Amino acid sequence: DNFTFTYGVRADYTQFYNTFLYNPVVDTLTQFYNGIHANTGAAPNTAVQISPRIGYNWDVFSDQTLQFRGGTGLFQGAPPFVWISNQASNSGMALFGQITDGTGFVFSPDVNAYRPTLTGGLSRSYNINVADPNYKFPQVWKTTLGADKKLFGFTITVEATHIRNINATVFQNIVLPSTGLITLVDGRTRYPSTSVYPNIRVGGVSLAGNTPGNPAIGNAIYMTNANVGYVNTLFVQVQRTFKNLFVSAAYNYQEAKDATVNGSTASTMWGSKPVFNNSNAFTQGYSNNYLPHRFIAQAIYKLEYLKHYSTSFGIFAEVAPNYTTSYIYANDLNNDGFQNDLMYIPRGEGEILLKDLVVSYDVSKTFTYTAAQQWADLDKYISQDKYLSSRRGQYAERYGAQAPWRGRWDVKFLQDYKIKVSENKTNTIQFSIDVLNIGNLVNSDWGLVQQPNNTSPIGVSVDPTTLVPTYSFNPNQTE
Repeated sequence: DNFTFTYGVRADYTQFYNTFLYNPVVDTLTQFYNGIHANTGAAPNTAVQISPRIGYNWDVFSDQTLQFRGGTGLFQGAPPFVWISNQASNSGMALFGQITDGTGFVFSPDVNAYRPTLTGGLSRSYNINVADPNYKFPQVWKTTLGADKKLFGFTITVEATHIRNINATVFQNIVLPSTGLITLVDGRTRYPSTSVYPNIRVGGVSLAGNTPGNPAIGNAIYMTNANVGYVNTLFVQVQRTFKNLFVSAAYNYQEAKDATVNGSTASTMWGSKPVFNNSNAFTQGYSNNYLPHRFIAQAIYKLEYLKHYSTSFGIFAEVAPNYTTSYIYANDLNNDGFQNDLMYIPRGEGEILLKDLVVSYDVSKTFTYTAAQQWADLDKYISQDKYLSSRRGQYAERYGAQAPWRGRWDVKFLQDYKIKVSENKTNTIQFSIDVLNIGNLVNSDWGLVQQPNNTSPIGVSVDPTTLVPTYSFNPNQTE
């Protein structure tokens, strides 16, 4: 009777109504990354995902003073549907803009009054989003082990969780070339062009060489799945309820890695992902929601009196790193069209080729910021930063740099007034006062959020002939 075992199987059926706009030109294009075929009018195929799972709870002494619990299994959930709708709004078929006559239009209740006449022709330039026809909703394998112990009136909880991505949602920009990739002298990959369907200029005129059948495609973001990424967490909590007082303190440890970043648009989720090599590779790194440590505590006191009144006072505290961030170059090193290349932290001057800079100041004055001066300043900049100095001779990690820890105290005051409106009904009027980060009212140095003033201190350019990257240090960067 003190041991409970549960098991089950869940089946999820997914079907999309095929209302996406079909672009007949895109359907004929054959140069996309790794030969991927793109069809803007095709929704992901119908799919059934099976998710078996088991769980248990063991009340050791049958009195809830010591319990062990856990479970393992597959869990599936729908992604934000804006990820799906990206394809509907980026097909190259429904292009939107604005019209103006320089003075504005007089209001008309007719929504079609100023609608321009449709041309009926295909555009020569656009971006597209497409989904893998075999795309499946995200699915994870989750395992949890936990224990609850009552001791001297306190409840102590310990819980560990491991989550492994099975069908993680990932993105590629399939307009990038998959052949002819260039290996730079530092071993990194550089794309020969930002698009296999580029803007063809003739006589300096943009798109002059493009036609509806040979369009310029800036980005073609492809949504698919990959079995990459995991989350490990450890949670410890101590809590107790007294007569009028509840107190709790907890610590949470987390390690989270994946191959994408969160966002609402496909181009953001692909282009804002910090990378150190091939942007289309599903390389896992720390998640942008990664928070390695977090301490939280609370105390809530409630006093009821005179039958109709109660007063509550709560204190909430949190201590944790403010957030995590990535150090990237100030330019596009790998030529994927985005500023997202993780920075290499040199051990010495011989590992980075700096170039002299002519810097302007005071409107008309200039000075030469020599390579030697830049290295001296860059070396000091690296040395004063705990994270950068620990990564000398290595690439910066994606979201591996932690902002300084910050502590925050919030207080809450509640006053309840109970009003009996009938024999069986009582209404309550409640007044509340919240003071957020109250510690900063006491001391201006408490509760501060500290963040780096620049995470792209180094600029880079690549010589198209020698393929040698040259670098420059931001002259305005001192700390």
